[in-house]
Amino acid sequence: ALALLAWQIRRAGPAQVLSQLREIPISLLALVLGLTLLRYVVAAARLAALTGRLTRIHYSPYLSIVLVAQLLGVAIPGVRVGATVLRAHLAARRFGGGLPVHLGPNLLDQLALAIGWLLVAFMLLPLPLVAGEMQIGLRTTLYLFGSLLAITLGFWAFRRHRQWLIDWLARPRKGRRASLAHAGKTA
Repeated sequence: ALALLAWQIRRAGPAQVLSQLREIPISLLALVLGLTLLRYVVAAARLAALTGRLTRIHYSPYLSIVLVAQLLGVAIPGVRVGATVLRAHLAARRFGGGLPVHLGPNLLDQLALAIGWLLVAFMLLPLPLVAGEMQIGLRTTLYLFGSLLAITLGFWAFRRHRQWLIDWLARPRKGRRASLAHAGKTA
């Protein structure tokens, strides 16, 4: 993302970009900065609340953990999953409890964000159709409805068969599933 931004600034000309930035009112920049900071504070509080259900933590260090992981995600393209693991690693180093204790809430947080964005897409889906400005393809519509159906069925199956899944993970095994089951018991 940073490389793309640098390329765009170079292509447009730094002087022209600087003159455009000078025309933006300071109040608008302050509003954007405030909303961006609020976004990270809410993300840190959400992650701390999820992790706080599993282990003892302090809320204040989570803002720096989220900011460092976000910086990594912006600086290196395609590192969204890596930023999730980095958040878990930094929290495990800061609070103890091991990586599995902190990785679970991070993955749950990412899943909740994905579901939230999917719901936003569903709410906005009728707007272009009502305005008559844009046609939404059948494949896009089927993809959105299929994603919602898959998530709904996944939650239904988890709620209905939760104890079976926990028992299945806890069975003694050899190999990878044994380490996964063991990690779930120690968390």
